[in-house]
Amino acid sequence: MAIELLMFSLNALTLIHSYRSTGLIQTMQTYLPVGITATIVDNIVVAAGYLQYDGPYLLWLGNVPLAAALTWGSILHIMRALRKILRNQFGRRIPWNALLATAGTILDAAVERLAPSAWLGWTWIINNPVLRFPARNSAGWFLILGSSLLIQEWMRTRAQNEAAKLLATCGLSILQTLIILLTLISLGYLVD
Repeated sequence: MAIELLMFSLNALTLIHSYRSTGLIQTMQTYLPVGITATIVDNIVVAAGYLQYDGPYLLWLGNVPLAAALTWGSILHIMRALRKILRNQFGRRIPWNALLATAGTILDAAVERLAPSAWLGWTWIINNPVLRFPARNSAGWFLILGSSLLIQEWMRTRAQNEAAKLLATCGLSILQTLIILLTLISLGYLVD
């Protein structure tokens, strides 16, 4: 339950920051689509037997704790905020989406590697003895963060109506989820 409280605290702080810095609609554009993707992908990975959530979580979305699904939105918001700061400081010529997707993936790998499973509240069933998590998890994180950053940037330049952007971004998250799942299958993640 401590990990759930910690995750909800991180989510609350990033939600408040997102709301105050970008407004309600853009906050929803960050959290809803990646929350949909996170919930679907994590439920499939749990159902495939690669991941098990152990913690005494109170709120669940299928086989995935709500706090875990929301945390993906928090990490995406942090990467978006960093992208804005870095672009203002160093310009647009650097491929910030790829660099920040890599940074987010490294952050996830560090958490997976350094924190004991008892603290995290989840256990990888197929374990890499060196990393303590499947390396393909990092490929999934890179795909999710990179594609989410690209979709959000693309949507920002397209539609003028914020509500239309939100609906389109949520719709694109379903397509994004399918592409990610097909990529993970092609990497051998969801098939033995």
